[in-house]
Amino acid sequence: MAKINDFIYKHIGLLSLYTAITAFISFSDELTAETESIFYDIFHYISLPIPYLSFFRHEAFNYEVYIDDSSFYRIGFELPAFLLLLFIGAIVYIISKKAEKRLLQFCYAIILLASIVSLLVGIMMSFLVDNYIHNMLMFIVYILKTILVIYISYIFLKRSSQDTPNKVVNEEEIYMGNGETYTLTAKKASKGQRFLHYLIDPIVIILIFSRYIYILSDRFQTTVNLENEESKLMLVFLIISILYYLFFEGIFKTTPGKYLTQTIVVSLGKERVSFGQILGRTFARKIPLEPFSFFGRLGWHDMFPKTTVVQKQTHKSYSAFVIAILLAYIMVILVVLFKHYNRYY
Repeated sequence: MAKINDFIYKHIGLLSLYTAITAFISFSDELTAETESIFYDIFHYISLPIPYLSFFRHEAFNYEVYIDDSSFYRIGFELPAFLLLLFIGAIVYIISKKAEKRLLQFCYAIILLASIVSLLVGIMMSFLVDNYIHNMLMFIVYILKTILVIYISYIFLKRSSQDTPNKVVNEEEIYMGNGETYTLTAKKASKGQRFLHYLIDPIVIILIFSRYIYILSDRFQTTVNLENEESKLMLVFLIISILYYLFFEGIFKTTPGKYLTQTIVVSLGKERVSFGQILGRTFARKIPLEPFSFFGRLGWHDMFPKTTVVQKQTHKSYSAFVIAILLAYIMVILVVLFKHYNRYY
């Protein structure tokens, strides 16, 4: 097993390129509505499955594929946009000789959780919905490939996190409101980095989970109305966000947003943060007005469980390059969405 793990970690750049390219080719075939072609079947067998991402099925993110003059189906832009980011992350990782990994870590964090959720929902639906499985062989292959993707993602995230030490600075004294004092030897995350976490992680939660609200709605013939059931959706988002932070910070001590900023959760009182502290952080986030507490020295979800977020060592020579790539990527996505929006509205 150790040799398999070493192989995965050593060749994760090439595996990522293979995954992005084959998944995009498979997705492109869907755009032609030729879902019964041999070409389509071949790529569905040899490609690694990347779960669909969705932003509440908003029309601005959808592309209409016409089967004939009177019928069509919609495909979201979110998946090809994500595959492009995975491809870019793999290229940067290879060119930098594995030194710059934040884009790839961000992508695999999303792939890991989205694949787990997709697998669980698929298995659940196969038991609850009649005729859900149209092709048993392809369903079994899908399950096996999804488990493989989950395993690859987990190994890469675990190994890559261990290979990146925290950024060490001169000792910093942190004073708590009750008079306690803690000494921190790693550089704290900046307020700008913490703000990015507040922006990025909720978007990731929506991209991973919003699709399944509608899947369950469609299958069981219930209606999800964003205007009339706002409180219901807020409750669902509350539960999902708790699970999201418990999963990532409990296992990896970080989140997708923190992977992008190369930061990690640490304990103020000892070297390794405990799951109890992660639990405290997660529920403290739900205190009303908690985000505003970060205008002080420590936010409430840091202060109560006695944790904080520190920076990991990064290669400065690649930081500006990654920022430029992300800005260009965002601009391209915005231009595509703007043109698509103008076309239909």
